[in-house]
Amino acid sequence: MPPARHSFRLAPRIYSRYPLAEVSARLARIDLVASDIDECLFPGFSQSHLGHLIFYEVVTRPEAATDIRFVPQLLHAGAFIRKAKLLRRLGRTPSNATLMRRYEHSMWGIPEGYFRRGARSIPGRAYAGVRETLAGLGRRAPVGLISFGIDVIADEFGRQLNEAAERPYVDFVEANPIAFEAGGDGRPAFVGYRPEPMTDPRHKREALERQLERHRASCPLVFGNGGDECEAAVLAQEREGLSIGFRPQPEDAECFDIVVRARSWRGLAALLERLGPM
Repeated sequence: MPPARHSFRLAPRIYSRYPLAEVSARLARIDLVASDIDECLFPGFSQSHLGHLIFYEVVTRPEAATDIRFVPQLLHAGAFIRKAKLLRRLGRTPSNATLMRRYEHSMWGIPEGYFRRGARSIPGRAYAGVRETLAGLGRRAPVGLISFGIDVIADEFGRQLNEAAERPYVDFVEANPIAFEAGGDGRPAFVGYRPEPMTDPRHKREALERQLERHRASCPLVFGNGGDECEAAVLAQEREGLSIGFRPQPEDAECFDIVVRARSWRGLAALLERLGPM
Protein backbone atom coordinates (compact mmCIF):
# COMPACT_ATOMS: atom_id res chain seq x y z
CA MET A 1 0.00 0.00 0.00
CA PRO A 2 1.33 3.48 -0.84
CA PRO A 3 1.85 5.90 2.05
CA ALA A 4 -0.94 8.37 2.74
CA ARG A 5 -0.79 11.40 0.42
CA HIS A 6 1.61 9.57 -1.93
CA SER A 7 -1.00 8.48 -4.42
CA PHE A 8 1.13 8.50 -7.58
CA ARG A 9 3.03 5.30 -8.34
CA LEU A 10 6.14 6.28 -10.30
CA ALA A 11 7.73 2.82 -10.46
CA PRO A 12 7.50 -0.46 -8.54
CA ARG A 13 7.58 0.40 -4.82
CA ILE A 14 8.21 4.10 -5.48
CA TYR A 15 5.39 6.53 -4.65
CA SER A 16 5.02 10.28 -4.97
CA ARG A 17 2.76 13.10 -3.88
CA TYR A 18 3.30 14.63 -7.34
CA PRO A 19 2.46 13.19 -10.77
CA LEU A 20 5.34 12.08 -12.96
CA ALA A 21 5.37 15.29 -15.03
CA GLU A 22 5.71 17.44 -11.91
CA VAL A 23 8.51 15.24 -10.54
CA SER A 24 10.32 15.54 -13.87
CA ALA A 25 9.96 19.32 -13.87
CA ARG A 26 11.27 19.63 -10.33
CA LEU A 27 14.16 17.30 -11.05
CA ALA A 28 15.18 19.47 -14.01
CA ARG A 29 15.58 22.44 -11.65
CA ILE A 30 17.82 20.64 -9.14
CA ASP A 31 21.18 22.36 -8.67
CA LEU A 32 22.42 20.67 -5.46
CA VAL A 33 21.99 17.16 -3.99
CA ALA A 34 22.31 16.32 -0.28
CA SER A 35 21.97 12.85 1.24
CA ASP A 36 21.87 11.32 4.68
CA ILE A 37 23.93 8.17 5.30
CA ASP A 38 22.47 5.94 8.02
CA GLU A 39 19.43 3.89 6.96
CA CYS A 40 19.53 5.82 3.67
CA LEU A 41 22.78 5.01 1.88
CA PHE A 42 23.78 2.43 4.48
CA PRO A 43 21.49 -0.36 5.78
CA GLY A 44 21.53 0.43 9.49
CA PHE A 45 23.59 2.70 11.71
CA SER A 46 27.16 2.99 10.53
CA GLN A 47 28.52 3.92 13.96
CA SER A 48 27.04 0.78 15.49
CA HIS A 49 28.52 -1.29 12.69
CA LEU A 50 31.88 0.38 13.26
CA GLY A 51 31.67 -0.62 16.93
CA HIS A 52 31.16 -4.25 15.90
CA LEU A 53 34.16 -4.06 13.57
CA ILE A 54 36.33 -2.53 16.30
CA PHE A 55 35.26 -5.19 18.81
CA TYR A 56 36.13 -7.96 16.36
CA GLU A 57 39.56 -6.49 15.67
CA VAL A 58 40.34 -5.91 19.35
CA VAL A 59 39.50 -9.55 20.09
CA THR A 60 41.16 -11.18 17.07
CA ARG A 61 44.06 -8.94 16.02
CA PRO A 62 44.65 -6.13 18.52
CA GLU A 63 47.23 -3.43 17.94
CA ALA A 64 48.59 -4.15 21.42
CA ALA A 65 47.96 -6.96 23.89
CA THR A 66 46.70 -4.46 26.45
CA ASP A 67 43.83 -3.44 24.14
CA ILE A 68 41.80 -6.33 25.58
CA ARG A 69 40.86 -3.78 28.25
CA PHE A 70 38.40 -2.24 25.77
CA VAL A 71 36.28 -5.40 25.55
CA PRO A 72 34.00 -4.68 28.55
CA GLN A 73 33.04 -1.18 27.35
CA LEU A 74 32.44 -2.45 23.81
CA LEU A 75 30.23 -5.26 25.14
CA HIS A 76 28.33 -2.70 27.19
CA ALA A 77 27.87 -0.61 24.04
CA GLY A 78 26.46 -3.61 22.21
CA ALA A 79 23.96 -4.23 25.00
CA PHE A 80 22.84 -0.61 24.86
CA ILE A 81 22.36 -0.81 21.08
CA ARG A 82 20.12 -3.85 21.47
CA LYS A 83 18.13 -2.01 24.13
CA ALA A 84 17.81 1.07 21.89
CA LYS A 85 16.51 -1.09 19.02
CA LEU A 86 13.88 -2.59 21.32
CA LEU A 87 12.83 0.84 22.56
CA ARG A 88 12.56 2.02 18.98
CA ARG A 89 10.13 -0.79 18.16
CA LEU A 90 8.09 0.31 21.16
CA GLY A 91 8.05 3.91 19.91
CA ARG A 92 10.47 5.15 22.58
CA THR A 93 13.62 5.87 20.59
CA PRO A 94 16.32 7.58 22.70
CA SER A 95 17.15 11.13 21.62
CA ASN A 96 20.12 11.79 19.36
CA ALA A 97 21.84 13.62 22.22
CA THR A 98 21.45 10.57 24.49
CA LEU A 99 22.76 8.22 21.82
CA MET A 100 25.80 10.42 21.23
CA ARG A 101 26.62 10.72 24.92
CA ARG A 102 26.50 6.94 25.21
CA TYR A 103 28.69 6.63 22.13
CA GLU A 104 31.34 8.86 23.71
CA HIS A 105 31.29 6.78 26.87
CA SER A 106 31.46 3.47 25.00
CA MET A 107 34.33 4.40 22.67
CA TRP A 108 36.42 6.58 24.99
CA GLY A 109 40.13 5.87 24.84
CA ILE A 110 40.06 3.47 21.88
CA PRO A 111 43.01 4.16 19.56
CA GLU A 112 42.36 6.01 16.32
CA GLY A 113 43.73 3.23 14.12
CA TYR A 114 40.74 1.01 14.92
CA PHE A 115 38.35 3.75 13.78
CA ARG A 116 40.20 4.40 10.53
CA ARG A 117 40.51 0.75 9.53
CA GLY A 118 36.91 -0.04 10.39
CA ALA A 119 35.56 2.99 8.53
CA ARG A 120 37.29 1.89 5.31
CA SER A 121 35.09 -1.20 5.05
CA ILE A 122 31.74 0.53 5.65
CA PRO A 123 31.01 2.28 2.28
CA GLY A 124 31.30 -1.05 0.48
CA ARG A 125 28.22 -2.21 2.41
CA ALA A 126 25.99 0.55 1.03
CA TYR A 127 22.69 -0.36 -0.60
CA ALA A 128 22.87 -1.65 -4.15
CA GLY A 129 22.41 1.17 -6.63
CA VAL A 130 23.69 3.95 -4.36
CA ARG A 131 26.88 4.54 -6.31
CA GLU A 132 25.11 4.60 -9.69
CA THR A 133 22.37 6.92 -8.47
CA LEU A 134 24.64 9.48 -6.84
CA ALA A 135 27.20 9.37 -9.65
CA GLY A 136 24.45 10.04 -12.19
CA LEU A 137 23.11 12.95 -10.17
CA GLY A 138 26.67 14.21 -9.77
CA ARG A 139 26.80 14.81 -13.50
CA ARG A 140 23.96 17.31 -13.04
CA ALA A 141 24.78 19.07 -9.77
CA PRO A 142 27.15 19.07 -6.78
CA VAL A 143 26.46 16.16 -4.41
CA GLY A 144 27.11 16.11 -0.67
CA LEU A 145 26.52 14.14 2.51
CA ILE A 146 24.88 15.64 5.60
CA SER A 147 24.89 13.21 8.51
CA PHE A 148 24.59 13.05 12.28
CA GLY A 149 27.14 10.24 12.07
CA ILE A 150 30.84 10.70 12.73
CA ASP A 151 33.15 12.41 10.28
CA VAL A 152 35.53 9.43 10.11
CA ILE A 153 32.81 7.39 8.38
CA ALA A 154 31.20 10.20 6.37
CA ASP A 155 34.55 11.36 4.97
CA GLU A 156 35.39 7.79 3.98
CA PHE A 157 32.02 7.48 2.22
CA GLY A 158 32.75 10.61 0.22
CA ARG A 159 36.28 9.51 -0.61
CA GLN A 160 35.26 6.05 -1.82
CA LEU A 161 32.27 7.30 -3.82
CA ASN A 162 34.57 9.71 -5.64
CA GLU A 163 37.27 7.09 -6.10
CA ALA A 164 34.84 4.71 -7.79
CA ALA A 165 33.49 7.34 -10.22
CA GLU A 166 34.78 8.54 -13.57
CA ARG A 167 35.24 11.94 -11.99
CA PRO A 168 34.80 13.24 -8.41
CA TYR A 169 31.28 14.41 -7.67
CA VAL A 170 30.91 14.36 -3.86
CA ASP A 171 31.66 18.00 -3.23
CA PHE A 172 30.92 18.39 0.49
CA VAL A 173 30.55 16.32 3.66
CA GLU A 174 29.00 17.64 6.88
CA ALA A 175 29.06 15.24 9.82
CA ASN A 176 29.91 15.28 13.53
CA PRO A 177 33.67 15.64 14.09
CA ILE A 178 35.33 13.40 16.65
CA ALA A 179 38.69 14.10 18.24
CA PHE A 180 41.73 11.98 19.04
CA GLU A 181 44.50 12.83 21.48
CA ALA A 182 47.65 11.00 22.53
CA GLY A 183 46.89 8.36 25.14
CA GLY A 184 49.10 6.91 27.83
CA ASP A 185 50.95 4.73 25.33
CA GLY A 186 51.38 7.57 22.82
CA ARG A 187 48.75 6.39 20.34
CA PRO A 188 46.05 8.90 19.36
CA ALA A 189 42.84 7.81 21.11
CA PHE A 190 39.17 8.84 20.97
CA VAL A 191 38.27 11.69 23.34
CA GLY A 192 34.76 12.54 22.18
CA TYR A 193 32.96 14.96 19.90
CA ARG A 194 34.74 18.24 19.20
CA PRO A 195 32.83 20.59 18.92
CA GLU A 196 29.39 19.66 20.24
CA PRO A 197 27.62 17.41 17.73
CA MET A 198 24.67 18.22 15.52
CA THR A 199 21.63 16.50 17.04
CA ASP A 200 18.49 18.34 15.93
CA PRO A 201 16.72 18.25 12.52
CA ARG A 202 17.16 22.02 12.25
CA HIS A 203 20.93 21.44 12.22
CA LYS A 204 20.58 19.51 8.96
CA ARG A 205 18.49 22.30 7.49
CA GLU A 206 21.16 24.81 8.53
CA ALA A 207 23.87 22.63 6.95
CA LEU A 208 21.86 22.46 3.73
CA GLU A 209 21.37 26.24 3.77
CA ARG A 210 25.14 26.71 4.15
CA GLN A 211 25.85 24.51 1.17
CA LEU A 212 23.19 26.17 -0.98
CA GLU A 213 24.78 29.53 -0.25
CA ARG A 214 28.30 28.21 -0.83
CA HIS A 215 27.38 26.74 -4.22
CA ARG A 216 25.10 29.64 -5.16
CA ALA A 217 22.37 27.06 -5.60
CA SER A 218 18.67 27.42 -4.92
CA CYS A 219 16.86 24.15 -5.62
CA PRO A 220 17.99 21.09 -3.63
CA LEU A 221 17.26 17.39 -3.89
CA VAL A 222 17.30 15.85 -0.40
CA PHE A 223 17.64 12.14 0.37
CA GLY A 224 16.74 10.93 3.86
CA ASN A 225 15.13 8.23 5.91
CA GLY A 226 13.33 9.75 8.86
CA GLY A 227 12.49 12.66 11.09
CA ASP A 228 16.06 13.95 11.21
CA GLU A 229 15.71 14.99 7.56
CA CYS A 230 12.25 16.56 7.84
CA GLU A 231 13.48 20.15 8.20
CA ALA A 232 15.79 19.75 5.20
CA ALA A 233 12.89 18.23 3.26
CA VAL A 234 10.73 21.24 4.13
CA LEU A 235 13.47 23.53 2.82
CA ALA A 236 13.57 21.55 -0.44
CA GLN A 237 9.81 21.96 -0.79
CA GLU A 238 10.05 25.70 -0.09
CA ARG A 239 12.64 25.98 -2.87
CA GLU A 240 10.48 23.89 -5.29
CA GLY A 241 13.01 21.07 -5.19
CA LEU A 242 12.46 17.45 -4.19
CA SER A 243 12.89 15.21 -1.16
CA ILE A 244 13.14 11.43 -1.35
CA GLY A 245 12.67 9.16 1.64
CA PHE A 246 14.30 5.74 1.45
CA ARG A 247 12.25 3.23 3.45
CA PRO A 248 11.06 5.74 6.08
CA GLN A 249 8.94 4.72 9.02
CA PRO A 250 5.21 5.38 8.41
CA GLU A 251 5.18 8.32 10.79
CA ASP A 252 8.04 9.98 8.88
CA ALA A 253 6.90 9.26 5.32
CA GLU A 254 4.83 12.46 5.13
CA CYS A 255 8.05 14.50 5.33
CA PHE A 256 9.08 13.42 1.83
CA ASP A 257 7.78 14.13 -1.66
CA ILE A 258 8.77 10.65 -2.87
CA VAL A 259 8.90 7.46 -0.80
CA VAL A 260 10.94 4.43 -1.84
CA ARG A 261 9.81 1.11 -0.35
CA ALA A 262 12.24 -1.05 -2.32
CA ARG A 263 15.24 -2.71 -0.66
CA SER A 264 17.79 -1.19 -3.04
CA TRP A 265 18.41 2.06 -4.94
CA ARG A 266 18.40 0.35 -8.34
CA GLY A 267 14.78 1.15 -9.14
CA LEU A 268 15.34 4.76 -8.09
CA ALA A 269 18.40 5.01 -10.33
CA ALA A 270 16.37 3.70 -13.28
CA LEU A 271 13.53 6.14 -12.56
CA LEU A 272 15.82 9.16 -12.35
CA GLU A 273 17.56 8.12 -15.57
CA ARG A 274 14.19 7.85 -17.30
CA LEU A 275 13.12 11.30 -16.08
CA GLY A 276 16.34 12.96 -17.20
CA PRO A 277 19.41 11.15 -18.56
CA MET A 278 22.20 10.99 -16.03
